[in-house]
This record gives sequence, structure tokens and C-alpha cells, in this order.
Amino acid sequence: MIKWGLKPLIAAIAVVTLGIGSGVWIHSHSQGVITLDVDGKKTTVVNRGSATVGDLLRSNGIAYHSPDSLKPAASTRLTSNLHIALTHAKRVQLVNEAQEQWVQTMASTVGQLLVQQQIALTDTEYLNVEKSAPIVSNLKIVITHQRKSVDVATRSIPFNTVRKADDNAYKNEERVVSAGQTGEEQITTTTVYRNGKQIDQTVANEMVRQPTDKIIAFGTQDRPVTVASRSESFLSAHTISVVATGYVAGGRTATGAPAEYGSVAVDPRVIPLGTKLYIKGYGNGIADDVGGAIQGDRIDLCFNSEKQAEEFGRQSITVYIVSN
Repeated sequence: MIKWGLKPLIAAIAVVTLGIGSGVWIHSHSQGVITLDVDGKKTTVVNRGSATVGDLLRSNGIAYHSPDSLKPAASTRLTSNLHIALTHAKRVQLVNEAQEQWVQTMASTVGQLLVQQQIALTDTEYLNVEKSAPIVSNLKIVITHQRKSVDVATRSIPFNTVRKADDNAYKNEERVVSAGQTGEEQITTTTVYRNGKQIDQTVANEMVRQPTDKIIAFGTQDRPVTVASRSESFLSAHTISVVATGYVAGGRTATGAPAEYGSVAVDPRVIPLGTKLYIKGYGNGIADDVGGAIQGDRIDLCFNSEKQAEEFGRQSITVYIVSN
């Protein structure tokens, strides 16, 4: 049987007591309560022997990868009542023209993600979401590139040729009164492309210079011709194609003159009374008579005898209007 003295007994009790206290501290370290904040969701766990933050997360089946945010770092030694915050990066789809990629990001807004990706939008590029939109998992961000192409061309506009009658000029005579000038039109074609594909096109026409007509004057007068009769020669500026018949002299004409050889019955609407005439094969005449049957391009020539009138019969002839 071991006998203890008072001092040795007190020392032994002190050792046991210290050992018990030390054992409680060690137990507290290995079994301490840890607060986990994962993506904003807080829970408490009991540490059952993990030495570091990373060990604790793995033992609780919590995965993390770069660029996830973990505070404190995975290598941090565990202490009782430690607060661990883990925020997982979000996976988003970024479409930039023909390029599509999935990125992991800790950005909180679309604008921050663009800065991280070193993407600066120009005035011709826009997003399918606002820059201030929050980043959520599987968000699809599309950058649309739009450009405008402007093409300016000119087109020549031909002038028209206008013919105008000139009563002071002879037939078959023409002269250029005004030279024509071509016009000019400006054509502006604006084409809009989106991500390399044409989506719109507008064409605007603007008249730069109006064309001016080319004006040609043509004569309407018959050119005078020299006609030789039995007694004289004269100029004729006008001819008429008519159907002619004959009648016998006698009595008075519509103008009161004797109806004799040289008197010609006419339609005054075609050949005015008093007009001097020359008819080949007949000779000189004057329009001084009318007749009920003489209408339009018809004339009736006066002969000295019925035989002459019958021999002349009915003919299509040219009548010369005597100018002098």
C-alpha cells in the first residue's frame, strides 16, 4: 500500500486537474463549432478533427475551385468559432460575334464581367442585357456588333429631244434652238450589318442637276419652186394635191368676174378666193368661183368648150399657189 504525504497528494491532484483542463481545451479545439457561409447561406458545423479550413470543407463535401472566393484561405488553421465565407464563381455564357465561351466569374454585374474580360463596347455595339444586370448562373450575354456602310454614287440622266414647228422655216429644214444637257442624280445606299449579316438597306435619290431638253425647230412652209407657164415664170411656196374636174365657160363667177378659161371653182376653206394658181396642163388660173359639189380638196376648172371639159375629165393633180 502506497502512502502519500500531504504535499505529494496536493501536487498529484494539481496534475490531474491540469490534465483534465488541458483535455477540455484540446477537446474544444477538435470539436469546436464553425460557422460556414456558402453563397450567402449560413450553417454551423462541428469540427471533428480537421486542422485547416480546406480540410473542413472537404470533410463536409463542399467543393471549391479557382476563381471561387474563400475567406479565410484554405490553409488557415481552424480555431473555435471561426467564420468561413465561401462564394462560388458563377458560370455564364458570353457570345461575342462568332465566338461563344463559358466563363467562371466572381463579378456581381454584367458591366464588371466585361471589364474583367477586357471588353470595351463601342457606339456600334450593344448588349442583350443591361450592364447593371446582376450575374446569375447560366446567364447568356450577347454582344451585338452593328455597323453601317454608306455608298454614294452618281447617275447620269439623259435629256429629252423636243421637236417644235417653225412656221417661218421651210419643210425639211431643222435647226437646234437649245442644246440639251444631261442631268445628274446622286444615289446614297445605306446598308446596316448586324454581326456581319445585312439586316437593312435604304436607297435615297437626290437630284443634283436637272436635265434640260434639246429643242429642234423644223420648218412647215413649202419651199418655193420656179414654175414656168406659157406666158411667165413664177415662184410657188405651196402646193395642194386635189381632184380636178372641168366645166364650160359662161355666166359669172362667185366674185362677179366672167366665167372664162382660167376661172377655178374652189372650196374657200381650202383655197381662199382670189388666190392665183398654176395647174400643169391647164395653165394659169385664179380661185374666183365656188360650187355646191366643190368641197374639200376639189376644184373645177373652166374650159372654153364642152369638148375640152370632157377631154380633161376627172384627174388628181397638183395645184401650185403662186407667190408672185
